[in-house]
Amino acid sequence: MKRRVLYTVMALALVLSIAVPIRGPVMAQITSSLTMTLAVSPGTTYSDGNLFYEVTLTNWNVPGANPAEVDIYFYPPGPTGEQDAFGPVVVLDTSRVITVGEVVVYNWDGSGDAEARPGLKVELGSVPLDEGAAIVWARSTYEGEYIHTPRYDAKETDNIHANVIWPNTRVSIDIDTDTYPDRTVVAGQPFNLIITEENTGDVELTDVFVRLRKRVPPSTGDVETVVPRLDHTHDSWTCDGNGDDVLDAGETWKWTYTVTIEEDTRFIALGFGEDPLGNEISFRTGYEDERDTVTITSVNPEIQIKKYTNGNDAYDPGDADVPRIAVGDPVTWTYTVTNTGDVTLTNILVTDDKLGTIGTISSLASNASTTLSASGVAAAGHYSNIGTASTTYNGSPVSDTDPSHYFGFTLALDLEKHTNGEDADDPTGPHIKVGDPVTWEYIVTNNSDEILTDILVTDDKLGTIGTISSLASGASTTLSANGTATAGQYANLGTASATYNGDPISDTDPSHYFGYTLALDLEKRTNGDSADMAPGPYIKVGDPVTWEYIVTNNSNVTLSDIQVTDDVLGAIGTIASLAPGASTALTASGVATAGQYSNVGTASATYNGNPVSDTNPSHYFGYEPDITGIKLEKSVWNGSSWQDANHAPGPYLPPTMNTVVFRFVITNTSTVTLNVTLTDDDFTEFYTDLDPVMLASFPISMLAGTSETLFGSLPWEEGQHSNIATATGVPEVGDPVSHSDPAHYFGGTPPKI
Repeated sequence: MKRRVLYTVMALALVLSIAVPIRGPVMAQITSSLTMTLAVSPGTTYSDGNLFYEVTLTNWNVPGANPAEVDIYFYPPGPTGEQDAFGPVVVLDTSRVITVGEVVVYNWDGSGDAEARPGLKVELGSVPLDEGAAIVWARSTYEGEYIHTPRYDAKETDNIHANVIWPNTRVSIDIDTDTYPDRTVVAGQPFNLIITEENTGDVELTDVFVRLRKRVPPSTGDVETVVPRLDHTHDSWTCDGNGDDVLDAGETWKWTYTVTIEEDTRFIALGFGEDPLGNEISFRTGYEDERDTVTITSVNPEIQIKKYTNGNDAYDPGDADVPRIAVGDPVTWTYTVTNTGDVTLTNILVTDDKLGTIGTISSLASNASTTLSASGVAAAGHYSNIGTASTTYNGSPVSDTDPSHYFGFTLALDLEKHTNGEDADDPTGPHIKVGDPVTWEYIVTNNSDEILTDILVTDDKLGTIGTISSLASGASTTLSANGTATAGQYANLGTASATYNGDPISDTDPSHYFGYTLALDLEKRTNGDSADMAPGPYIKVGDPVTWEYIVTNNSNVTLSDIQVTDDVLGAIGTIASLAPGASTALTASGVATAGQYSNVGTASATYNGNPVSDTNPSHYFGYEPDITGIKLEKSVWNGSSWQDANHAPGPYLPPTMNTVVFRFVITNTSTVTLNVTLTDDDFTEFYTDLDPVMLASFPISMLAGTSETLFGSLPWEEGQHSNIATATGVPEVGDPVSHSDPAHYFGGTPPKI
C-alpha cells in the first residue's frame, strides 16, 4: 500500500567563521564565512519515486581570506522525523578546501553511505521516508582543530517542502450475506452484487470507476465483461461523502448491481482511478487492492408432486386410467413429493384444493421422496382435485402442482339423427334435388356418469353406420353416412346401442327428406327451324322472322314465374305456372337483316331457392343476291339412320359397331361457284361413297346451290366422343367462306333410368 507524507526538508544556512591567528609581532584575525543551502526535487513524488538532494556551499568572504577546510555530513530523516548526531549519517565530503568565492554543489540520491562527490548525480532507489526533516551540516577545521559546529548554532534556517504521496484504493465485491449466508443463489433468480471502492490513500482520485467481469465456470471459464464502467453516473451508485465526482481520501463509493446466474459464477471487480499526478490507479499498475472477486454458487431448488386417486395417476379427465368409482365407495388419494433439485428443502407444505392441508414434510434431501395420503367417499359425476407441494429456498418460492380425477357413474344414451343438417323427425324433411348428395349424421351423446364403450350405430335402411369405441360422460360423437337423393318421400331410422356391466342401453331417432327433380327445357326456333348451329335458315334480307320459345317443365314439381328472355331481343315474357311435363310457347318477331344472325333464348325460374334454367341458341342467315355462303351438315350413322348429333351424347353405339361412319353434306349456298375443301379434327381422308375406296380430292369445284356428300370412318371407342368438321369455299373473287359442324356419339349402352 502506498502512503502520502508531507515531507519537510530543512536547509540550514550555516555561516562558519574560522578565526586564524597571525604569527609575528602583530596579531591579526582573518575570518572565512561559509554559506550552505539544501534543496530537494521534485516537489511532489511517490514514496518509491525519486527524491534528489542538492547541497550548495559558498565561501563568500572577501578575497585574501583564508580558505575553509570543511567536512560535509547529511542526516536523512529518521523514523520519528528527528535527527540524532549519532544516528545514520552520510558523509558527503571530508577535508574539502573551499577558497573564497568558490561554490561547491553536492548531489545525493539517498543511496547508501558511500561518499558523494560534487557534481555526482545518481538515480534514486526505493528509500523509506517518514515525516521529518533532513539535516546537512559542516564542520570546519583550522590547523586540524574543529572550530565551529553549525548543527548546533546555525545563524539562519531555510525550509523546503517535498510532498511524498501515498495514493491507494481498495475495491470489494460481495452479496448480501445475511440473505445468502453461504453465497448460494437460485439459478435464474435476480440478486444484488454489492461493490465498493474505498480511497485508502491520502489524496483525492478522479475518473473513478469499477469494471465488472465474470468467469463461468469460476476456475476454467473465459472472462467476460458484464459492465465495462460503473461510475458516479450509474443509477446504482451511492456515496458516504459529498457525492461529487471525486473520490476523496477516506471516502467510499458503493454500487448495488442486480444480476442473475444459471450456474456457478465468479464475479471480478476491477477498480480504476487517476491520482493528482495524472497516473492510473489500478490493479494493472501495481495496486493489488484494486481487484476483488466473489464466487457465487448457483443451485436449482425444484420439487415434484405426483397425486394418485385409488392408485391411478388420472392426470387428465379423459385419460384411460381415470378410475370409475361407484357413488359412495371409498376414495384414497396419495401425494408423493420428490425433491428433484440439488439442495435439501425444508418445511414443505402439502395441500389439496378440495381437502385443504394434507401435511408438512420437515426436510427432504435432493432426490428423496415422501408420500402423504388422504381419504374420502366418491360423489356422483366427474370429480377433480389438485395437490400442491410448496416451500421456499433463500426467499425464492419452490412449488409444484398435480391434478387427479375420478368419475362416479350412472347410465344414459341419446341418439339424434339429422338429414343434411336438419333434425327431420317428421316428414317431409328437407327437400333435396334427386341425384344430389344426402348426408345423414348420427350424433350420439353419453348422458351416463360413466364411459361407454363399443357403441354400435345402425340404420334400418343403410345397415351398420359404425362403432364408437369409447365415449366419456357428457361427451358426444358424430358418425355420418352418405347417399344420393331419390324421388319422393324418404324415411330411415337410426339406433345407438351399448352395454355396461351387462346392462343394455340404447336410443333411436327417425329422419326424413323429400327428393325432387328440377329440370327446365327451352327449345328456340327461327322460322320453324331449330337452327341451333349457324348458319340456320337462309332468309332473304327484309323478309319476316319469327322466333318461337318452347318452354317445357321437366321437373316433378310445378314451376312458377318462369322468365323467358333473349340476349338480343330482351324480355320475351313470363310463364306464371307450368305443371310437371307441361309446355308453353312464346314468340317474338322481326325482319331479316343481312349476314349471319344469332340470338340465345333463356328460360329461368327458382324452386325452394334453387335456380333452374335452360338456354338455346338460334340462327339465320340473311342473304341478298350474289352472296357467298357454304353450309356443312355432319351426321353419324346410328345403325339405322343418319343422326345429326350436334350435341352430346349423340347416338349410343354398341361395341359391335367396330367402325363409326360419318357423313358430310356440303352445300354451296352462294350465288357463285366455290372451290371447296373439307377438314376434320379427327379425319385426314374422306371418301366419295360409303365404301372407303374412292378418296375425295380437294378442292372440289361446286356450282352455286349444289351439294356434295362425302364419308369418313373411325374405329369405335368407348365413352363420349366428339369431333368437328369445317367446309371452306373460296370464290373466284372475294373472301373465302366456311362453316363448321360438330358430331357426337357415345361408345356404350345408354344408362338405365
